[in-house]
Amino acid sequence: MPDVTDTPLTQSVYSRLYTSSVLPIWGCGVGKYLLGEFEHLVLLTIIRLGDCAYGVSITNDLTAQTGKEVAQAATYLTLRRLEEKGWITGSAGEATAKRGGRVKRYYRITHAGLARVKESRDTLLSMWSGIGEQLS
Repeated sequence: MPDVTDTPLTQSVYSRLYTSSVLPIWGCGVGKYLLGEFEHLVLLTIIRLGDCAYGVSITNDLTAQTGKEVAQAATYLTLRRLEEKGWITGSAGEATAKRGGRVKRYYRITHAGLARVKESRDTLLSMWSGIGEQLS
């Protein structure tokens, strides 16, 4: 059986799964980053859902808002990455019989996460200024 770990497709998938989706903005000072597109969407969804933000509700809302099917695994990987960065916090809800005694993990955006979203919004608005007529 051939080794598929070195194919361009496999390398692309690995790089998307295992590399940070935060891009440094060179020349803009230390600590300035653009959010990855999916991270940005997940953070905005957590803000939109408020106290109802848990894995499945986040995935469902992303699918509804973007009109594209979102894989549950992609949502959970991103939630874990955002939590590791300190941009969201997760907390366990109460176990329910409907879920077989399992708990839902609810997510909230942190002050650092909110600052990152605002910074990203400001950067994107600045980038969009002056190019609107080209997209008409």
